[in-house]
Amino acid sequence: MSQQYTIADYLFDRVAEAGASEIFGVPGDFNLTFLDNVLASDKLRWVGNTNELNAGYAADGYARERGFAAMVTTFGVGELSAINATAGSFAEYAPVLHIVGAPSTALQDAKRRIHHSLGDGVFNHFIKMVEPVTVARAQLTPENAASEIDRVIRLILKKHRPGYLLLSPDVARQPIYPPTTKLIDSQEDITSQAALADFKQALTEFLPNKTTTLMADLMVHRLGLQSQLKALIADTDIPYTTLSWGKTLLDENSERWAGTYAGVASRPIVKDAVENCECLIKVGVQYTDTTTAGFSQDIDEEYSSRLAL
Repeated sequence: MSQQYTIADYLFDRVAEAGASEIFGVPGDFNLTFLDNVLASDKLRWVGNTNELNAGYAADGYARERGFAAMVTTFGVGELSAINATAGSFAEYAPVLHIVGAPSTALQDAKRRIHHSLGDGVFNHFIKMVEPVTVARAQLTPENAASEIDRVIRLILKKHRPGYLLLSPDVARQPIYPPTTKLIDSQEDITSQAALADFKQALTEFLPNKTTTLMADLMVHRLGLQSQLKALIADTDIPYTTLSWGKTLLDENSERWAGTYAGVASRPIVKDAVENCECLIKVGVQYTDTTTAGFSQDIDEEYSSRLAL
């Protein structure tokens, strides 16, 4: 086994495999050591930012376009500066991995009062703070690094929401074997085929001779399902609409485009197509106050079919 391949190399190889070719962030004394691994990588390019909040927003936009992003900050003050962007990524389903450079394990074990901490010798305050706005978190050790890196990144890709890894410089330098599996190897199709068959049968029996409208929204884009949605539209002749967050998802020049639905703020033709149809097919729709004019939608959920994404 080559002693040159380290936990930091493993981490950044997985970042590249997940779909990133750039990493955003701000250097700090607890991440400088493993930032050298980014600079040495032939798969990744370092993009420095003026502050951590900017790095978080840059990663958020990148994730929306590329399907995955990563940023690096230092412990405490650095990561707290980025948490507002991380919360936005969580709310908007942007898959961003936040890698935080932590004090050495020796300093943590000794409970030293050091800079960038709360000065109490406790080093898990900040990983607790990000729990509500991340789908997975881990403090990496030489023993758990490979499994935890893979677990966190896989959950980010599956849930399309942020994750968090805490990495000390001494852990980052530890040797490890390169990965021999792919991140996608554990991505299972968890949809029950029996449930899918029953749904198709029920829809086939219900739809004939019913006035039907299709409504799509933001989650189609966040989960990268635009081509599947367009194929569904192409296979039917029913009218379709989106909420305001779903703008640009569908062809708005088609004769089948009803318009943007916004509850009581909708144009009459759109309101009629959505609220008075006999079957409303919803794809990636999540009602919010801003997209429904204060939850003013008048939709009988008994006559709607939601395609779970």
